[in-house]
Amino acid sequence: MRETGTGMGLFNLVTFISAAVGTALVARVLASGWFDFPLNPFITEAKAFGYSNLMLAFAVVIVAGGLIYFARYGKQLKGGATP
Repeated sequence: MRETGTGMGLFNLVTFISAAVGTALVARVLASGWFDFPLNPFITEAKAFGYSNLMLAFAVVIVAGGLIYFARYGKQLKGGATP
């Protein structure tokens, strides 16, 4: 049981560090202006272009991850076996 506590502590440490690094990266991308162009036709405010485009990029990453997951484990899920 002692190893379980150590693993949980390490998991929490990695989670906190990755959250801080992810937040810093998002702030850097928004401050640099890499996404300041109109990609979403529903957004007309120039200050919102970066936020909207970054959310679209995150959505693409999530969809790609889902497609990779279902391409890898889809046959196992249809057969009733657990991944």
